Amino acid sequence: MPKELKLILKEQPVGREETPWLDPQRERFTQAAKECKEVFKDSKLRGAAKVRAMNQWMSNRLRTHSDDSAAGTIMKGTLTRESSG
Repeated sequence: MPKELKLILKEQPVGREETPWLDPQRERFTQAAKECKEVFKDSKLRGAAKVRAMNQWMSNRLRTHSDDSAAGTIMKGTLTRESSG
């Protein structure tokens, strides 16, 4: 009796499933990541130092934009906070 090999293909989603409560966070993170890439495009930092600086920048950027009591302004790769009072 000859043996047959059957190949079954099924679609497998990549990444996380769509959730309405995560979509705004994903959009905000994507926008911040694009801005981070532009800010650090001409940076002389390399390796771990650059990664740490980018992580700090992203953290500040996301924290500032989720805070309603402060306005964030990007100036030459640094983030400054201005109080709104």
